[in-house]
Amino acid sequence: MKLNLIFITIILVLLFFLKTTTITLKQEKDKILFYQKNQTRLENQIRRIYDEKLKIETKNQALKKLSSKDTFNWHQDISNTLVIKRLQQN
Repeated sequence: MKLNLIFITIILVLLFFLKTTTITLKQEKDKILFYQKNQTRLENQIRRIYDEKLKIETKNQALKKLSSKDTFNWHQDISNTLVIKRLQQN
């Protein structure tokens, strides 16, 4: 009788540890999934920011080329210059 009682308590303790382990495992899997989603969201945001930066750099280079062609004179109307027209488009 004592042996059966000891055996039952050992089984109950093992079942308790199994249950806590499965709960912990599920929580860790949920964390992994959350971090993976967060990582992909951040990667997409970084990619979008980088693409916007490249577009701005190409626009700035085009404006620098246009501005190098323009000459500045204090007495000249600059509203019709290539740089101003390009800036007005944006």
